[in-house]
Amino acid sequence: AHLAVALAFVQETDAVLPLLYAMNKVQSPIARRQILHSVGALLGISEEYYPLLADDQYARDEAIERILKEMGRAEGVPVTQKFRHVRFGYLTQRALESYTESAYSDAIQALVKLVGRNPSIELARVISWAEGQSKLGHFGSEEFLLVLFCVRPFLLDKFAS
Repeated sequence: AHLAVALAFVQETDAVLPLLYAMNKVQSPIARRQILHSVGALLGISEEYYPLLADDQYARDEAIERILKEMGRAEGVPVTQKFRHVRFGYLTQRALESYTESAYSDAIQALVKLVGRNPSIELARVISWAEGQSKLGHFGSEEFLLVLFCVRPFLLDKFAS
């Protein structure tokens, strides 16, 4: 975990995937959160991420629900993009329902469909890791939070264009 913090400090973005896969060998919940936080720092995730990561399960679940619902709203969407937003809202709702049922693999798949083609290299790597780990059952709310915070800015940019 200390290595993860050091790599984040020096902005070693090539360390993202090795750090994520190294979590399979880490038993300590605190060390796992430190690794997730370091990966988030390497990826430039918003400052809102760490407090939610450090929070208890219930608060984290509420935050994930709030974020997915906010992402799925149609407020301020131009009329020309309403159809596109209906699909967006459906997939965010599907991600939320799957997440609340602890069906993380299905929740990740809904996010993957939202992202579609041409994500950044870093986002593609995180998604690939998440798909594999969620299918193996090595995935929980903390890992999902990381993926959500990686996907959210991409989707907001994609939808705005």
